[in-house]
Amino acid sequence: MIALTATTTIIGAGPVGLSFALMRAHAGEATLVLDRQTYPPTHADARSLAISQGSVVMLAQLGVSLAQLPHAPIRHIHISEQGAWGHTQIHSDEQNVPQLGVVVRYADLLNALNDLAQNQPLISFMRPAQLNGISENTEHVELKIQADDTEHTLRTRRLIHAEGGLFSRNTNASPQNDYQQTALTATVTLSTAKPAWAWERFTAHGPCALLPLCNDGLSFSLVWCTTPADAARLQAADESTFLHELNAHLEHLTGRITGVGTRHAAALGLKQNHQHSKRQCNIGNAAQTLHPVAGQGFNLGLRDAHVLNQQLNHSTHTAQALLAFTHERQLDRRITTATTDGMARGFTFDFGGSHVRSGIFSILNAQPWLKSRIAKQFMYGLR
Repeated sequence: MIALTATTTIIGAGPVGLSFALMRAHAGEATLVLDRQTYPPTHADARSLAISQGSVVMLAQLGVSLAQLPHAPIRHIHISEQGAWGHTQIHSDEQNVPQLGVVVRYADLLNALNDLAQNQPLISFMRPAQLNGISENTEHVELKIQADDTEHTLRTRRLIHAEGGLFSRNTNASPQNDYQQTALTATVTLSTAKPAWAWERFTAHGPCALLPLCNDGLSFSLVWCTTPADAARLQAADESTFLHELNAHLEHLTGRITGVGTRHAAALGLKQNHQHSKRQCNIGNAAQTLHPVAGQGFNLGLRDAHVLNQQLNHSTHTAQALLAFTHERQLDRRITTATTDGMARGFTFDFGGSHVRSGIFSILNAQPWLKSRIAKQFMYGLR
């Protein structure tokens, strides 16, 4: 058994965990990052991330420049419901920003953050590592870790949980709500270029979104949420059948969709765990796993990391910093979670509700100040 010590230990080497490690390094504090997976990962992650303009700014402060990453800007967003007359459009020039956000591949962002962290002398890694136990007292948190066929005992001043994963794998968070939806993701190709556009189309079974992947306006990331049975059928369908059904939802908005790549499926649900102790707290997917509608999961998690870093910089006592962090994050977490939860479930009920929702969309579209307030919430969170 080997005894180790650390000031801050982070469980989870995903984008939020690595971002927080870099924030602490910039503050002059050494951190240890634990992860159950090897790096580079043994399989390519094909997911895309919608990064809000506020998150773009925070990542740039950490050294992640968009010039380093393949990305596509989002400057126009169309939101509507299938079979209804109302819609809302948000444009970056109306919000006086260069873009509402950007889309990057998850793997590309993870590689960029890993490169920065591995070249930062104040950040060390232990991966793959299996966590066998956690205990906490007034002085430290003690972890039992299995790594390299050796059992380690680690004592750390504070422990930050940033490991979440997909809803189906996230077993530590509560309460939870299974949406009874599955997200089908794939790269699709349009016949007509629509650069910098994104669409969120609500259907009776769940939202269907297209996000730009390239500046040519032809390649898009599809996130199609539907019932588990329908998702299984669509995933197994031939390309012609799949494209026929997808075009029935989107063609009149996007133009014809002519190609689709490999399809992946993931169960969807909401899980939350905002509890904290005097030496432990949760950020990112360890704190909340959201529905992908509106692409808010990573952005909410990055704001968690940013506020926690600020509170640790302002306080010499871990317990006070964690308490202040939890209080400061409450409203942004509640509003963002309630918004995505309502959007995920609210459009699956009819009872004449489509007429009401169409009216709301039209009001939003006609009221620039209200549309701007919503855009700022999704770009920057509650401020």
